[in-house]
Amino acid sequence: MGKKVYERPLLAFERFVPNEYCDTCFTYKATLVCKYGLGENGGKGEKDGNDHGEPCANSTVEVTIENGKVTLVGHEGGNKTEVELTSVNIPGVETFGGNGTYTSTATWNSKYAGLDYTHVGNGTVTVYDYQLIWPGHPMHS
Repeated sequence: MGKKVYERPLLAFERFVPNEYCDTCFTYKATLVCKYGLGENGGKGEKDGNDHGEPCANSTVEVTIENGKVTLVGHEGGNKTEVELTSVNIPGVETFGGNGTYTSTATWNSKYAGLDYTHVGNGTVTVYDYQLIWPGHPMHS
């Protein structure tokens, strides 16, 4: 039996270098509830003085957050689904991570029968779809 010989320890490591870009694009739905449509202030908008009814009390918006850019597109509910919502603002939605729901005060505008409406209420956002973005690779469901 021979004498033990000292072996110098060697450290080997690998460095991960990504060679492809991969990201996730979430699509959310938001329900907007106008407090005037629910009857607050006698159903009259404080800024526009117009009568707000049930259709503006329950509107929906599709929310897309991609690369920090928020896109909100939607329409009023009830019998006014053709009425497009504009200037939709749900503060903080761009930081929503996609788990559960996010609720915040919300503001939005619409135009109906020649009248401009300014809505104020709550916006509740939930995830309803997501897509993995991997350039050059087909998407699978």
